[in-house]
Amino acid sequence: MRTYLRPLVDELYARTRSLGGESGEIVAKVPFTFATPSPLVLQAVLPGNVLDRVSVLIQTPFNDPTATIQVGTTTDPDLVFVPGAIVLFGPLSGLTYEDLSLYEFTMSDLLILTISSGASTMGAGLLLYKMKL
Repeated sequence: MRTYLRPLVDELYARTRSLGGESGEIVAKVPFTFATPSPLVLQAVLPGNVLDRVSVLIQTPFNDPTATIQVGTTTDPDLVFVPGAIVLFGPLSGLTYEDLSLYEFTMSDLLILTISSGASTMGAGLLLYKMKL
């Protein structure tokens, strides 16, 4: 990881730990729209953290068929969802997409949501994930 990210990682990790309380686990709900700044940093991850569920619900379809989203890390932006895996446009856009795989992190990084909205002027969704600290 680049050294200039270290203070950001430390700050986000401290906030993440405070959210998790004593359980060592957090469940986060992150709303997003076509205008959400991207990539959106969700949280810092450290070696040994485990991402064990990610769900994405598209609540309002995006109006550009080229729009995509990815969920991953700064070193692997499509670790969980690759571009095109989640339908943002058209009749299938209201579905919920889930990844139940376990991702154990081996190095410090940032979990991110990358939104490429294209020329969309509408579109919204909800990202939910569970992380074991």
